[in-house]
Amino acid sequence: MYRTLKRKGYLRGISTFRPYVARLKKAVPHEININRRIIQKVLWEDEPSNKPLLIKILDIHPFLKVLNELVRSFKNLFNEVTSKQDILSWCEQAERMNEAPLSSFATYIRGDIDAIRLGMTLPWSNGMVEGQVNRLKTIKRQMYGRAGLELLRIKILNVT
Repeated sequence: MYRTLKRKGYLRGISTFRPYVARLKKAVPHEININRRIIQKVLWEDEPSNKPLLIKILDIHPFLKVLNELVRSFKNLFNEVTSKQDILSWCEQAERMNEAPLSSFATYIRGDIDAIRLGMTLPWSNGMVEGQVNRLKTIKRQMYGRAGLELLRIKILNVT
């Protein structure tokens, strides 16, 4: 905004311009600032307190109505009775939106649909394994260039 005004002949510096804009922002009542993070939170969470904000966002950005329905249907896939066909039909809906990130996500899901379905429906997780891998990588990074494999083995076996 400052550069545009400068091109149109504004003679003062940015240090004069910033406080003026700050005063204008305070004087003009404005609604809540709706950014990407807020939209993601409201679309993903089903909290009743978010309902008025969701309605407002969908009024401002009508194209998000389809995305909202798609997110809700994706969340519904995470139950024990989800079939391969349910996931494939969700992928088709996502691809119909003609959005590159959604299409690539749907393509990724189609690539290994059996593993995706099992990950969505089974109660087991590999979180414990991932935690150990993360711990080992952290130790390895700390030890890099300092000692040999013997000290690394001792450190891995002694740290719990």
